[in-house]
Amino acid sequence: MKQLITTDLGGHPIKYKDFEFLQEQIRELVNATFGQLDWTKVTVLRGCTITVSSDGYTITVTDGFAFYNGFYYHVPAHSITGTTPQVAKWIVAYSYDSRGLKTFKDTSQKNVYKIDELKLAFVNSADTGVAIADTIMSTKKTDWVTVTNLPTGWNVHEPIMYRLNSNGDLQIKGKCYMDDSTESVGFVLPVGFRPQKNTIIPVAKWGPAPTDVWYVTINANGEFLWDIATMGFILNHTIILD
Repeated sequence: MKQLITTDLGGHPIKYKDFEFLQEQIRELVNATFGQLDWTKVTVLRGCTITVSSDGYTITVTDGFAFYNGFYYHVPAHSITGTTPQVAKWIVAYSYDSRGLKTFKDTSQKNVYKIDELKLAFVNSADTGVAIADTIMSTKKTDWVTVTNLPTGWNVHEPIMYRLNSNGDLQIKGKCYMDDSTESVGFVLPVGFRPQKNTIIPVAKWGPAPTDVWYVTINANGEFLWDIATMGFILNHTIILD
């Protein structure tokens, strides 16, 4: 452990190398704690639940923290909206704390309090940013989330809810009846709650005869599909996401 000794009598001037020494200690602590993680991907440490609107235009992320490329970042709550469904990526965005405006010896003024944060952005360059698909959710068990804003024609009899259990598996439950709506995509699961490939789940089908076993599909992009009009389904399933 590195320490800057400041208790000796008489004191000493603080210089640039002293701050470098302290930053080295912080970097070593971060690497010792998170160094075993994949540096090329964004690993969520807390929060950062990502949701995508049904039309794919708006992506929202909640407040949290994440590790990327050897650094520990704050992720502020924010949303981005495009004109068409686009691929969003994580980027490092920086700003300055106004308290850091300093006057230098040559009388110029510069802000020296830089703040780096991870944010989502629509990025066209293949060489810039980390795709949402390369987000690793390190946390496991979550609270139940209730699905809202289902398309017209999706009639809820028992709320559709999902969560991750203590093993990091997706649990999903609910009861829903679909009338003559042609919209088969009911909702989109956020990143971290999606299977790695399209997954078919057998469910109990109910409604006009015949009533038997059918299936719903959860795609790797999070889409939850049910495409049989005038029929409903009953969910109470656990899905391994690995």
